[in-house]
Amino acid sequence: MLDTITEFTTIVTVPFTMADGTKLATDIYLPVISDSVSTQVDVGGNLYTIELIPKGTQLFVYPTENGNQVPNKYKLPLVFTRTPYGKGTYDIFGVYMNFLGYAYALQDMRGRYESEGVYLPMYSDAWEKNSYHPGSGHILDVTPLNDPKNGNFHKDGKDAITFIMDSLYKWYDLNADGINDIHDKVYNGDIAMFGASALGNTQYQAASTIKNDVSTDGLKGLIPIVATNEQFHSVLQHNGVFRQGLVQGWLTGQLQHNTTTIPSDNDIHNDVHSIFDYGNIPAGQVYEDALDMITTVPDQNGFTGMYPNYDRRWDVDASKAFVNASGNSDPNGMINRYTHLELPIYHLTGWWDIFIDGQLDTYQYVMNNTSSEIQSNQKIIIGPWTHATIGESNVGDINFPSSVTDLSISPDLNSLGDISSLFDSEVVDWLRYLLNYTDNKYLGEPQVKIPESFKWQALGTDSVRVPSGDYYISYADFINYITGHGPLSGVPVQLNSGGAQLLFDIPTDSSIQVAGSSPVSDPVNPKVDFTAVPNVRFYVPGPVNDGVAQNGNVGNYWKSADAFPLAAGTQPMSWYLHGDNSLTQSAPMVTEADLTYLHDPDNPVQTIGGGNLGIQNPQNTGVTAGPVNYAHVNNASYTMDRPDVLKFESDPIQDSLCMIGVPTAKIFATSTPQSGPIGSTDTDFFVRILDVYPTGEEVYVVEGAVNARARDYAQQLANGIDDDSIPYSNIQSGTVYEYEFKLLPIAYTFGHNHKIKVLISSSNSPRYQSNPNVPIEEGDFFRRSPGDGQTYTYNSTTYSPRVAENAIHFSPSYPSQITLPIYDGVTGVGVEEVTKTEKEAIFIYPNPSKEQITLITHFNESFNWLIYDLSGKIIQSGTSNQTSTQLMIENFQPGLYFLKVQTESGIKRIEKFVKQ
Repeated sequence: MLDTITEFTTIVTVPFTMADGTKLATDIYLPVISDSVSTQVDVGGNLYTIELIPKGTQLFVYPTENGNQVPNKYKLPLVFTRTPYGKGTYDIFGVYMNFLGYAYALQDMRGRYESEGVYLPMYSDAWEKNSYHPGSGHILDVTPLNDPKNGNFHKDGKDAITFIMDSLYKWYDLNADGINDIHDKVYNGDIAMFGASALGNTQYQAASTIKNDVSTDGLKGLIPIVATNEQFHSVLQHNGVFRQGLVQGWLTGQLQHNTTTIPSDNDIHNDVHSIFDYGNIPAGQVYEDALDMITTVPDQNGFTGMYPNYDRRWDVDASKAFVNASGNSDPNGMINRYTHLELPIYHLTGWWDIFIDGQLDTYQYVMNNTSSEIQSNQKIIIGPWTHATIGESNVGDINFPSSVTDLSISPDLNSLGDISSLFDSEVVDWLRYLLNYTDNKYLGEPQVKIPESFKWQALGTDSVRVPSGDYYISYADFINYITGHGPLSGVPVQLNSGGAQLLFDIPTDSSIQVAGSSPVSDPVNPKVDFTAVPNVRFYVPGPVNDGVAQNGNVGNYWKSADAFPLAAGTQPMSWYLHGDNSLTQSAPMVTEADLTYLHDPDNPVQTIGGGNLGIQNPQNTGVTAGPVNYAHVNNASYTMDRPDVLKFESDPIQDSLCMIGVPTAKIFATSTPQSGPIGSTDTDFFVRILDVYPTGEEVYVVEGAVNARARDYAQQLANGIDDDSIPYSNIQSGTVYEYEFKLLPIAYTFGHNHKIKVLISSSNSPRYQSNPNVPIEEGDFFRRSPGDGQTYTYNSTTYSPRVAENAIHFSPSYPSQITLPIYDGVTGVGVEEVTKTEKEAIFIYPNPSKEQITLITHFNESFNWLIYDLSGKIIQSGTSNQTSTQLMIENFQPGLYFLKVQTESGIKRIEKFVKQ
């Protein structure tokens, strides 16, 4: 019997040849069973075991295409994954793909494990790069620049797809008589790519290399999970602050596998990976060079990788890697590389993923640069997840209800008991949509073919041949048979006595049903029309187990939209910081005492929670990521209850408050070094937002950072502009500067009686580099770690990292604040949510306002109006029949209010406004 899912797979390794001759080891998984299926037959009271399906049979086939018979029904759609982490000898996802009726290919990237070549992380998988900088290559690449094997010419992702299309063949025994009949392609012309993190990045890169056409054989779509096609903004830095933990940790971990000493290695490009591949330099230098390549090595214009106008962004950011009319790399090209992504993509991420901003940017670039048909086939799903918890409910310190819908693929390998859960996954629905249910190649679900047997088996004094002809059954019937929920009906059997040809039913006994299994119906995976599915779906986290009855239905739900940030339905709400550590919706009316703290570069605030990869908690007992409780005794003293962290807290929220979008911060601050020359300097500022529970927990929500030198660049990003030419510049000691910057994207609901807390510091290590508080030369970057003893020379003066006194200012001229994108759909008590179309019928201006608002309506009848505060209390009401109605609000407390309008005929409208 086939009693484990692993028995549905046979694996063979094939070397894929790249354009330069380098061979990449690739495991091909096919649904060729590694066990046999037998049944027992009762003849005269004696039981005989008859083999029904022999070992080595490919069960899943596609006999027809668009209703027509195909010459080779054994060719399958193929799912392809490329990995830098080692394909190993066995991959569970490949087995799942085989069981779903797909071939699967899993490849070691260039220079990794069994593949040939030199490993240049995140470099060889994208497009050809020599056109952008023919005179310089990767710092670790010792291959001559004119050698085709030089990394500048690598485009392995696309070359690997081309190999599948042109060169991946196998022999087929079409009639199962033991004789090969045809040498044909392994795949049927349709490929989808799948993978998470680096395995997702390479999907974006491969598809961005040359323009895709899904109407021809080749790549039909992608499933990139927690990935990005934009490296500068979401991997390397955030508003000029180096994402040290991610970049340094990942690169070092990757290169450790390739920097051992193997004396027998004497070939750079073979499949032995050692220090020889990098010119026999010490391992430590390999790590440093890899980091220097993207942080401190200047380009031809003198700018290092930490600057937005660094010219090697062409190598990794699809938005900067322009192409010409032919689709080839061209520094003078006028075409965005995202125009190549003419194919459906299922983008999947989480609010606390390390790439959340980059994957949203990638999605938006695709939407802005592709055809309307492709735009309708872009789906992005954002859950309450971290990089490592996609599809899970337990994230950080929170268990989110209803956060796992139908995204996971995780049946038990050791039995077929929960195999039905495989078919509940929307990822599988997407694969069926890409590969099985297309208009130009409609396959439907796979069928199961048990080939005609030419083997006679003993059956008492007689013998039997079973099946005596090719036997086809539906996918659902086969699954029900192997799990004990249904028979095989009408199996053709030939007895040797008189040559009788009979049809038998082969029953299954309910007593052998696989434990935990359930029957499936036909079709197992019905077609889903994803063009009718909203492009954007995201989870809105909210309070969990907070003991507040009013919060039972607040937050923790899935929402659909056409875009992110939302095209309509949100408005900015500013919360002001004050010298008494309060956080209110009222700006300072007078100059308040500033708040100061000392930032010590060698004793930074420790990273806890948020979008991290591999960063350990303070006790080094596990990774810290996602919504972590800062108030826990194990956390508070490291990240919050420190003298170098300022805390600002609001009053309890009287109703719920939901934000959806990208918060911003605007803080006014000075920095004064405590040693060394006074004058030019640099520092960073970090803002973290927490949800303070009535029960005492203080849960991380979202964060943002800004480097002082990058303040002008960060400000224009916060205002929707992206001009790479805006310079970075040192600040002057003791001078007040305005820092306006974007935080990371988020959806979140603060519940009734919760508080908003804002933390401000100048470090968050090791997630971000701890700023040394020294001036930096134009175009340069000083990469360092706490306590490493490095110095930096600026303007002929040598600086050691130094302590700085940083101060936040609060006054009418310096209104430090955070601004949250408040969602209109979460309203006060008794105020209904309305649609965009309804809201367009009324208009309020000015909004915000201090003394008076004007209500514009277009009704042809009189109406009542009511103003509610956040608690649902009616503050003011009246009646009008005018198109323009003036309402006085000068006596209102500053904050958010709701204006509800209702006509005599029952038309209801609502809008929000802010009293300043």
